[in-house]
Amino acid sequence: MTIYINNQKYEIFDGARVIDAINLYLNSNILLHDHLVTEVTDHYGNRLMDKGRLLPDMELIIDSELA
Repeated sequence: MTIYINNQKYEIFDGARVIDAINLYLNSNILLHDHLVTEVTDHYGNRLMDKGRLLPDMELIIDSELA
């Protein structure tokens, strides 16, 4: 299934949850390995919980900071 994280396209397995998207995003770039996620929202600005299920073509905004 395709999702968008910070305006970048990613492929993730069906049935994935927000925590899976966070792991995918942080592991996709070596510069993000030392970052901690501070907030995850959808494109409407709604906060998302780690256990929330993802939908196809969902857009996520992940804010992170250096640990």
